Amino acid sequence: MDCESSIHDRLERMLLDARPEPIDLPLSFLKAITNDFSDDQHIGKGGFAVVYKGQLQNGTLVAVKKLSQGVEMDEDKFIKEVDCLMRVKHRNIVRFLGYCADTQGKCLKYEGKNVMAEERERLLCFEFLPNKSLDKYINDASQELEWRTRYRIIKGICEGLHYLHQEFILHLDLKPANILLNKDMVPKIADFGLSRCFDENKSQTITAQAAGTLGYMAPELLHDRRITFKSDIYSLGIIILEILTGQRYSAIGDVTSLNNHSKVLQSWSNMFDSSQEDIGLEHVIRVCAELGIECIDYDPAKRPTIRGIIDRLDEMERTHGYIETTNTSSAIHTHSIWPPEIDKLLDVHPLELRFPFEPNKRIQCPVSLTNKTNRYVGVWITPTSCADTRFDLCFPDSWDHDSEEDDESQEEDYDSDEWEEVEYLDEEEKSEVGESPEGGQSPKDPCSYFFQILEPHSTLVVAMTMKEQDEPPLPPQDMGKFEVVMIIMWSEQDLKDLESSIRNKMNMDNDLLKQVEELGGKVHPAAMLTAAVICDPASCQATMTKQIMSTGEFGEPLLVDVHPTNSWILAVHLDYVCIWNYQTQERVMELQVIKNDTCIISAIKFISRKQWFAAGDDRGYIHVYDYTTKDMVIKLRAHRGNDVSWLAVHATYPFLLSSSGGNQSSIRLWNWDEDWVCTRTFDGHTRGVQRIMFNPRNINSFASVSDDDTIKVWDIHSSDPETTLASLDAYSVDFVFTDSHRPLQLVTCDKQAGCACIWDVQTRKRVHRLAMRGMSMDLVACHPKLPLLVTTWKRTLCLWDANTYRLEKMVRLASSPIQGLEFLDTNLPRLLVGFENNDIAILETNLPATTTDTDESVIENYGGQHRIADTGFINPQCVDGVLLVFNSKVK
Repeated sequence: MDCESSIHDRLERMLLDARPEPIDLPLSFLKAITNDFSDDQHIGKGGFAVVYKGQLQNGTLVAVKKLSQGVEMDEDKFIKEVDCLMRVKHRNIVRFLGYCADTQGKCLKYEGKNVMAEERERLLCFEFLPNKSLDKYINDASQELEWRTRYRIIKGICEGLHYLHQEFILHLDLKPANILLNKDMVPKIADFGLSRCFDENKSQTITAQAAGTLGYMAPELLHDRRITFKSDIYSLGIIILEILTGQRYSAIGDVTSLNNHSKVLQSWSNMFDSSQEDIGLEHVIRVCAELGIECIDYDPAKRPTIRGIIDRLDEMERTHGYIETTNTSSAIHTHSIWPPEIDKLLDVHPLELRFPFEPNKRIQCPVSLTNKTNRYVGVWITPTSCADTRFDLCFPDSWDHDSEEDDESQEEDYDSDEWEEVEYLDEEEKSEVGESPEGGQSPKDPCSYFFQILEPHSTLVVAMTMKEQDEPPLPPQDMGKFEVVMIIMWSEQDLKDLESSIRNKMNMDNDLLKQVEELGGKVHPAAMLTAAVICDPASCQATMTKQIMSTGEFGEPLLVDVHPTNSWILAVHLDYVCIWNYQTQERVMELQVIKNDTCIISAIKFISRKQWFAAGDDRGYIHVYDYTTKDMVIKLRAHRGNDVSWLAVHATYPFLLSSSGGNQSSIRLWNWDEDWVCTRTFDGHTRGVQRIMFNPRNINSFASVSDDDTIKVWDIHSSDPETTLASLDAYSVDFVFTDSHRPLQLVTCDKQAGCACIWDVQTRKRVHRLAMRGMSMDLVACHPKLPLLVTTWKRTLCLWDANTYRLEKMVRLASSPIQGLEFLDTNLPRLLVGFENNDIAILETNLPATTTDTDESVIENYGGQHRIADTGFINPQCVDGVLLVFNSKVK
């Protein structure tokens, strides 16, 4: 089982990274992901194989091609096909993931005797392409393609074929059925069952038997069994003309009838008028038609080469512009996909990097890169001048850590393979550059660089690092300048293809610019980073204040809540509940709620308007007490046989909301003015509810987070959820503060993916993604009245602007990993922070320049042996306008 899980992980990573090589796949694994090759998974069939859909553990789909057992298997042919597939990697060639060559001995009866026969299974695994094959669009009038899409398909097929011919590979079965289309309608050449690999000095051969598809086979192959590179060109010509006319070869008639480009143009005549744009469109179609006709010349010598075809198309684009990608189907504009104002596309913050110098310490400065577009973009940061850039600046692949103990814990909890490396160096380069102790690289070459692909609407924070030094660098204004370049391409795969070229370069050069243009992309200078300011830590770090709370003989708090108006913390200490004044350091009240160790308190909440508190236990009871008299108000059986996982108090109505974990999934609304009657039950989840929280913008709305990987938003007047966000591994959740004109938003922290995602509750679409390069995220919380969002990872606390998505402050605290945090004030970013080792601190920051700070003096231990309540999650909570997060369960 572990082996199969490892294969799932490898394939999932391969589909995100173009670099890994195809792998050997067990037959049992392919059976498992295709449901034993069931008919429900069948997606296609050819003359020699059947194709099935397979599903990986994360839901990603792959295609599994199973060679038909009824056909006499040619082992050499299978090996040749695998060899061809192993040699090709291109955005216009279907991605080959792995193969299976399984042979089993089987005992059979033959002429009355038992004989041992071989049962062979030969399978290939590819990326799954949802839009199927090109022939579907040529043959089906309802699937009519706009011109810009047709042109991109033609250009993509040409580029894929050019790559194959550069690798001395002949496809020999090009046809629309073997051109697959991804979700962006990018064409990918598939099915290499008839392909041939030539030696470099070989250009043709004679085959014993012609094979291919009638109508697409070149005449010299069909009649003389002669194979040349021009055989593929003939097939390409037929495909181009079919794309242009929207008809199959058989519907067009004899190929000689195509040798007139006016007939091809006739099929588009109803679209043309006298406008300049349509005159340009007619010219582009005419060029494509001429190329298609030249490709199907009977004489192979008169057909163009694939390089010549691409050169003609490039020349036409330079003359008439790129194909427009807006909804105007016939428009052509030069560079029309590139908006003029780059700052509306990419936000770089800050532009001036400030390094609070300390002797013999690595200093790191965060840089936020925010992609504001709805497409993938590449960001490349390079020094403006190697000679003028100091060698002590670099982009390591991870953030510094506070101690060896933390590094060891990181090896257990953090998978570094989830993050791309910053610099791509071969072994020879590594020996010249050297590596830092933390795994990031501190190059001797001053030209340290960075490249990263950003998802649509996302922010990635990276670390500019200054190496350890005895004295501040002099002069301070001459540390170096870095240019930030934004590369926009048609698709994510285009950027991945380009990334392999960037690994071997330190600066943008003409060859790389040409490659970007050949892929249909554009390079934009986006910003200039100045790494020039060295400052005293006291002048460029936040002002931190601290207040230490000691709980004395009661030991550590297991759960806490904060009073909305008083400086009080409600804390659970095993079977006791105490109220502490964190300003005066005094205990206000203590009460033994649980006697004789009969149960454990699993949830705690102030009901401040009534001067009560409510404590839920792991047997489903809610204990309500008056904290001024210590008298019990009620002991309520809320959730039979399951723990009370969370409590929430309505801001104005006399309502207490409770949820259950474990095997139950109920949420119940209790009215204390009506003798604690349950006024409504909410039963939409299929597994236990982790937490519940009222919406600060709409007091009649609340959200629930469940172990069934869904978040639901409810109205207290209805038992049916208003909306559901599904398939979310939400480890931590909160409402995002937004202006009234902006839609209601939730932020989720996915610890496994290592990021925070902001969601539009109504549309159920992701608005933005926040990530730290080389750092995961554990918790997330939002200020109730300020556009401030906080995330944590181990000892590090990050403060984000919820409007701009910039990282505004990053503080590394000198204690154990953070287990909880809370906004004490509704008007200031004042935080109560709790840690795994039982430390506690109150932090206040004025958010100056963005830097990475380490404060050794903020944290003090307040005593007690740490034990954590058995409620199973760590999350923020809004309590009458105050956000709360505290520790719950450590496994």
